[in-house]
Amino acid sequence: MSRRPVWALHRDEQQRYFEWRDRQREWEQQREESHTRQFNKSLEKKFPRGYGCYRFFEENALFQCTSRFHTIPEDRGKDGRIMLIRSLYVIRSQRRKGVALRLLNTVVDLAEETGLCLVAVCSPFERWGEPDINETVDEVSRDFAEYECAMSNLVGKSNYEAPQLRMGDRFRQAGFRQVDITEVIADKAKFTPEHCWMYVPDSCDSEFREAMASRMLNTAVNEQDKEKEMGVVGTGH
Repeated sequence: MSRRPVWALHRDEQQRYFEWRDRQREWEQQREESHTRQFNKSLEKKFPRGYGCYRFFEENALFQCTSRFHTIPEDRGKDGRIMLIRSLYVIRSQRRKGVALRLLNTVVDLAEETGLCLVAVCSPFERWGEPDINETVDEVSRDFAEYECAMSNLVGKSNYEAPQLRMGDRFRQAGFRQVDITEVIADKAKFTPEHCWMYVPDSCDSEFREAMASRMLNTAVNEQDKEKEMGVVGTGH
C-alpha cells in the first residue's frame, strides 16, 4: 500500500486501501478466535514458560507445542485445528512416576476446552552427556532453547523400539489414537503410523472429526471407544 496518508490518495486508491484494511481486520479477528490461538492462550495461563518455546510442568517436565502443522489437506484452513506436541522431556529424577501421563492429561483437557486436535510422533531422545540425576527443568530448557543448542544437546536413543512403545503407551492412556499421517513424515521407515498419535476432542466439529476418523488406525483404547461411530476418542480419563 502507498505510504501517503489516506486523505491524500485518489478515490480508487482510497477504496483499495479500505478494502485491504477490512481484510486485515477480518484476518486478525479470525486468528484471535482460532482454535490454535485459544489453545495457546490456555497454555499461557496453565504452564509457566521456560527458555525458548518450552513450558514447565510441575517443575518435573518441560514440553513444546507448535501450531505449524498445516501440511495435511484437512488442516489447511485459516484457523488451524491441529497442534503438534513437538517434544516432551521428564527430568531424570522424576521418571517412571506418571509425570508424562499427568502432563498429557492436562494438555488433553485444554484440547477439549478449545476444540483443538493434538498430534504427536514417538521420537525418543535424550539429553547429551553423562546422566545427571540432579538436573532441573530450567537447566534442560537452556540446553534445548534454540535450534543450534538443541542439535548439540539432543541425541536419539540407540535402543529405539522400546522407548517408542513406552511413549506410545502414554499417549494411548491419555486418549490418543494411532493415526496415518504418512505424507508429512520424513523418515517413513522409522515413524510408521503405529508410532504416530492423535487426540480428537469431542468438542471438535463433526465434519472435521469425520475427516480425522478416516486416518485413524483400527485400534480402540477401551470399550467406550469401540462404541463410538466416528472412531475417535473423548478425554480418555
